[in-house]
Amino acid sequence: MAGLVTARVLADAFSEVTVIDRDSFPTEPIPRRGVPQGPQPHALWESGRATLEDLFPGFSEELLAAGAVTSELGNDFKIHSQGDFLAPGTERHSMYFATRPVFEHLVRQRVSTLDHVDIRAQCQFIEYLVDDDATSIEGIAIRNRATHCRASR
Repeated sequence: MAGLVTARVLADAFSEVTVIDRDSFPTEPIPRRGVPQGPQPHALWESGRATLEDLFPGFSEELLAAGAVTSELGNDFKIHSQGDFLAPGTERHSMYFATRPVFEHLVRQRVSTLDHVDIRAQCQFIEYLVDDDATSIEGIAIRNRATHCRASR
């Protein structure tokens, strides 16, 4: 998730953005081997939802269409902290609940539609590629199942 959202932000400032991931990407929102707690429900707090909505307009509706549910913090459940329950406040904060694969799948779909973002599955970071003086990074070397590749910039 962090890499995908970072790629979306970087896409506004760079002409080429590459995301690499060790896993293959399923075509459906199912748990991946390299993602812990994939099948468990995850909560998306309002600030995260608002950020994703800003980056990907319509994200909230897509999330609900994909099976996410909403709940109001303080209204639908109580929070226990430091030995007591928190008193209900006057403000209501909606939270979205879905599995991690649902959140990730929707974000990956959106990022993959960006013209200058390349998402590479089944790749592993090998090393940084530095200039002759070893003062700046010019790219990275990655390996996929079939070859040893060089990704620059």
